[in-house]
Amino acid sequence: MDRSHLPYEKGFGRRRLKDGDYDHLVNEEPLGINLGSTRFVTMRSPGQDRELVLGFLLGEGIIQTKEEVKAIHIRKGKPSTETGDEPTSIDWALVDLVAPPEKESLEGLKRTYEMRPSCGICGLQDFGKVLPNGSPLTPGSPKLARDLLLETLQKFQNRQGLFKTTGGCHGAAVCATKDGQVLGFGEDIGRHNALDKAIGQALDHGASFPETFILLSGRAGYELICKALRIGCPILVSISAASALSFDLCREAGMTLVGFARKQRLKIYWDEDRIL
Repeated sequence: MDRSHLPYEKGFGRRRLKDGDYDHLVNEEPLGINLGSTRFVTMRSPGQDRELVLGFLLGEGIIQTKEEVKAIHIRKGKPSTETGDEPTSIDWALVDLVAPPEKESLEGLKRTYEMRPSCGICGLQDFGKVLPNGSPLTPGSPKLARDLLLETLQKFQNRQGLFKTTGGCHGAAVCATKDGQVLGFGEDIGRHNALDKAIGQALDHGASFPETFILLSGRAGYELICKALRIGCPILVSISAASALSFDLCREAGMTLVGFARKQRLKIYWDEDRIL
């Protein structure tokens, strides 16, 4: 099958195995994000890099609107065999913002990004700083029909081409509560990156996040809950489990949390009367 036209083509590579057979393996390569004098590096599956960066900026609270971003320049790195200059040996996203980001938000990100993907809250002494602006959610709104959710979930799973090819990545989608339309979609070896890609694509499409719900292919970890809350998304659905910390955060913020969404079944951890 010719996969060159597919959006996830860059996300995997073909490798010869010991027995002589070949397999498609998900790619894992570094991407640097340059915010002035502050730099972060994340391991990601290449593809949708601009959406990843845009979603990262919004989901981490660095920006509030798309208009705050002047430009995102993706600079492709050279192979390490061709250069001894480490910054050019990887891909870099050079972000030009209308105004410099707040120093406190960048300091918090430096603490968390040094320890990801296994830990996001490590190093934060004040848990309240996770959501510095409080919850933007409106109680009981919007409503999401259970049948529509299950139908959208099936379409979401069918859309995960990179996972079907490699079996080694996460997927995320931002969908409209009124009709289940997928406004943003992403796949990546990292679950945080997959959600950032989905958020960035939805932001490009002009999504109204308070009228959306998020679908995740992996567990509902607290870091992903925080991203959803920062963009104002009131409903998060995972095909896997939620953590106790995620539950506590959703209950505190009034966010709908659904887990084990598979085979026409749902486990509603916390509702706030949004699931019909």
